Amino acid sequence: MYGSIESGQIQMLVPQPGDWQYLEPNPAEECDMQEVEESPGLYELVLHQDEKFRGRRTLSHTFPDVKEWRTKDLFTPHPTKAGLWQFHSRTDDLIALGTSAKVFPVPMETALQGDPNIAGALVVGNARPAVVLIIEPAQSVSDENREEFVDRIWLSVVEANAAAPTQGKISRSRILLTDPAVGFARSPKGTIARKKSEALYTAAIDAVFRDGLVNDNILTGAF
Repeated sequence: MYGSIESGQIQMLVPQPGDWQYLEPNPAEECDMQEVEESPGLYELVLHQDEKFRGRRTLSHTFPDVKEWRTKDLFTPHPTKAGLWQFHSRTDDLIALGTSAKVFPVPMETALQGDPNIAGALVVGNARPAVVLIIEPAQSVSDENREEFVDRIWLSVVEANAAAPTQGKISRSRILLTDPAVGFARSPKGTIARKKSEALYTAAIDAVFRDGLVNDNILTGAF
C-alpha cells in the first residue's frame, strides 16, 4: 500500500512474495517515476491528475486545480525487474551544500545507527561548505573521552563513507557529539526531527567552520 495525507491511497499491484519490499504502481493511477537530476539513480513518484480521479483520489478534492503532484517520495528501481520500486528517502531530506552540491544523508545515517555505540546520527550541511555529522552516543561521553569515542565509531564512519559521494563524506574534524542534556529533537514516533535538531546545534556547527577545522579536509581530500 502507498498513500499520503495529500493524495490519499494510491493503488499498487500485489507484489510477489520475494518482492514484498517493492512497490509496483497500478497503471490505472497514471503516475510515473521521474529521475532526480542532481542524484542519478533516484526517482520521484509523480501523480498526474484529471477528472477521472475526482471521485476517489483525495488530491482531487484537496488541490482540485493541480494537474501534476510531486510526492517528494524518492525510490530506487529493482536491479532486474522493471516496474518495481523500493522507497529510498524524501526530497525533504536533501542537503543543499553551499557549493551547490546535493547530498542525501539518509543511507549514511541509517548505516551509522547500526553501530551499538550510536543512539542517533544526523548529517547536516545546508548552505555550508561541507557536511557535518552529529552523533548521539548510546552512553554518555565526557569531553575527556570524546576522541576515544570517535575511535570506537570510526570504522562505522569509514564504512558509511565508502558508499557516500565525495561531497557527502565525513572527516573526523566534522563530527560533533550531542549535548547529553539536549540530545536530538524527535517526533512522536521517535525519529529524529531533522530541522529542529539541526537548529539545536547551530552554534556548534558554526564553530566547526569558523575555527577552520574543515579546511584541511576540503582542500586535501583527507578523511
